[in-house]
Amino acid sequence: MTEGNAATQQRMRLFVCTDHAEFYPVGCASIVLAESEGQAVGLLDAMLKLRGLAPSDEHPYHLTEVAMEKPQAIILRDGEY
Repeated sequence: MTEGNAATQQRMRLFVCTDHAEFYPVGCASIVLAESEGQAVGLLDAMLKLRGLAPSDEHPYHLTEVAMEKPQAIILRDGEY
């Protein structure tokens, strides 16, 4: 990669989602790496459609961005109903 390309490339951001369409009763938990929240929605919607699940315009969901500046552990699903 040249210096010019490095300057134009955006930092990847990490998003999590635990409320998108799912196969009941298992629950869901997804992670998405994207340059923006809008790109993350597009990527997650595409994967949901591939699995026969509803995208965000049919089943609204929330993305939460994970701060990458510090070490941390996040439990996405613990099986609790």
